[in-house]
Amino acid sequence: MESVYKDDLDRIKYSFSALHGYEECPYQFYLQRIEEQKGINNAYAQSGSYGHDLFCRIFSKEISPQEALDRCIEEFEDQVTEYMSGDTLQKKKAALCEYLANLDIDEFFETYDVLGVEKKFKWKIDNINMIGFADLILRRKSDYKVILVDHKSSSHFMQTDGKTPLKSKINDLTTYTKQMYLYADAMRKTMGITPDLIVWNHFLDNGKKSVIEFDESELDKAIEWAKDVVGRIYSDEKFGAKKTYMMCNVLCNFREMCEYKNEE
Repeated sequence: MESVYKDDLDRIKYSFSALHGYEECPYQFYLQRIEEQKGINNAYAQSGSYGHDLFCRIFSKEISPQEALDRCIEEFEDQVTEYMSGDTLQKKKAALCEYLANLDIDEFFETYDVLGVEKKFKWKIDNINMIGFADLILRRKSDYKVILVDHKSSSHFMQTDGKTPLKSKINDLTTYTKQMYLYADAMRKTMGITPDLIVWNHFLDNGKKSVIEFDESELDKAIEWAKDVVGRIYSDEKFGAKKTYMMCNVLCNFREMCEYKNEE
């Protein structure tokens, strides 16, 4: 049976955030992607987005780290308009300022060639129209390895050995590994290259890095996951709410208008 939402679903360009958003709450997906409602932002996303914007300008050579630091000192509080406790806000500001103050951009450009900054991808997985934005794509000059980088405002994923995930971060690592492998698929199909390394730059966690080597089997898993989620979306006639405390009270863009939020 054909979905009553088929025309709406056919026009969507599916991003990782759309697919992950459906898994977190189908009703959120319905409001945002089918009804095209905007909702509101959240403070954690705003603070992370501000850092991303500064990094985009730095690695595109539009501004220096010192200029970015000056802007952060002056602007940070104005960029986070949704509620966040004062202590948390100042900790995030201090962490971003410290990262910018310690960023040796001369050494960075001596070490890497930049292949893409906020690189926009449009590609297909079978007949699914996909879209994505990769934060940073690098080629290391010493060995020509291609590195796919995602700037993450969360804390790092790995234990001190650099290979074993922290138990508290296994779900995050699994989730965002899918995102990066979707970008790897886009890189292969549009740029003719795949990353040798995948790196998460935890800029609010002392600039710690979580690193994994490219694995073809993980790419296959990410592609199958995307196809499976889109299949479930087309089969869904109800788009029911999936309620969790953090999503319903802090993260969801529709937390102030959702009619299901307070239902038992």
